[in-house]
Amino acid sequence: MGSVTKKVTNFYSVAPFPNYNDYDDISSLTDKIEKNIFLKNFKKNIGFGKKIIEVGIGTFQLSLMLAHSTNNEVVALDPTYESLKLRHDFSKKNNIENYFF
Repeated sequence: MGSVTKKVTNFYSVAPFPNYNDYDDISSLTDKIEKNIFLKNFKKNIGFGKKIIEVGIGTFQLSLMLAHSTNNEVVALDPTYESLKLRHDFSKKNNIENYFF
């Protein structure tokens, strides 16, 4: 791992971004996406039955949104354990299973 990658990984290990609020669930995440015209149209235009890969995804909010209520298969990559842990906890709490990390 290069020195820049190590610095970035160390930074996000301390401050995973974007973080989830204690009250966040898939409904509140969906509301955030619906309020963002770019992300709303992005999901709409992707449609269903797609294979998606997202790299450097932080806490997986975009990937989870692309997997939720679709039959898309999402592969998401991030080098930060803390981000993976947040994503794991959130997706289990909200029964989202069509992703790989």
